[in-house]
Amino acid sequence: MEAQGNRTLILTSAESSEEFWEKYEHLTRWNDFNIGVPILFNFYHGLELMLKGLILECGLSLDSKNHKLSQLLNKLKSGDKTPSIGVIQILEKYINHGPFIEFFNSNSSSIDNFYQLLKYPESMKNERFHFYEIRGTEEKGLSRFKEIRQDIQKLREEIISWKQAKNT
Repeated sequence: MEAQGNRTLILTSAESSEEFWEKYEHLTRWNDFNIGVPILFNFYHGLELMLKGLILECGLSLDSKNHKLSQLLNKLKSGDKTPSIGVIQILEKYINHGPFIEFFNSNSSSIDNFYQLLKYPESMKNERFHFYEIRGTEEKGLSRFKEIRQDIQKLREEIISWKQAKNT
C-alpha cells in the first residue's frame, strides 16, 4: 500500500478497455479498496489474541467466549500484575479512539463488534455496513495504516521490555 501510494485515481494509456482494467487492477491491487478491511480485521483479531495472552500471562482467567476488546482490556487492567503503562496506552488507543474509530461510529457500533463489521457486508438485521472511512481514502488512509504499523512495532517493544523487567 505504501509503495503504491494507496492511489485510487490512476491515469494511464491503454489500447483497449480490457488492457486498461488490467493495468488499473495491477496498479491498485494493494490499495485500501482491496486490502484495508482484511488488514483491519487481522489487526483487531491480533489485538484480541494479544489481550487474551497478556491476561493469561498476568495470572488471570479468561471467559472462553469473550471477544469484546473493551472487556478484555478492562480485565487485563484489573489484575495485580498488569503490563507496563506503555502497553496499556497503545491498547487503549486502539480500543477507545484509534485512527479508524470513525468507521465504527458511522456504523452505529463499537470496536467490540469488529469481528462482525469487518467480516460481513451487513448486520444480522440486513443493514449494510459502510466502509467509507476505510476504502478509497488515499493519503489519509495510508497515514492511518502507517500509524498502525508504527504502533504495532512500539507495542512489541513495550511487551518485550515489560517481560524482561518482569523476569529480572
